[in-house]
Amino acid sequence: MNTALQTTWNIAFGNTDNPAFVCYAKWSSDFSNKVIVVVNLDPVNTQAGWVQVPLKELNMGNGQYVVRDLLTERSYTWTDEWNYVELRPREMPVHVLRIEEANPGHTL
Repeated sequence: MNTALQTTWNIAFGNTDNPAFVCYAKWSSDFSNKVIVVVNLDPVNTQAGWVQVPLKELNMGNGQYVVRDLLTERSYTWTDEWNYVELRPREMPVHVLRIEEANPGHTL
């Protein structure tokens, strides 16, 4: 269960370089569960660009971390705040990413 998604508390929006994207993060009160959601608002076209993960609000430092898409079970290694995303409306219009691990010395 992803406790971060069980309430409307603890939410921060991330910047994007693409106006067709919405990016936000949610976390549990104890920071044990952290989720990043990126949505393609364009129902027709593939959209690509960079999203800024609000690391400070997630109580994380810079560096690499692993995110797992809860819809596809695919894992990605992201680095620092800005990460590239491509979303296709007919295949994958949204990422719901749980932050799973960070490099040593970085707080999850």
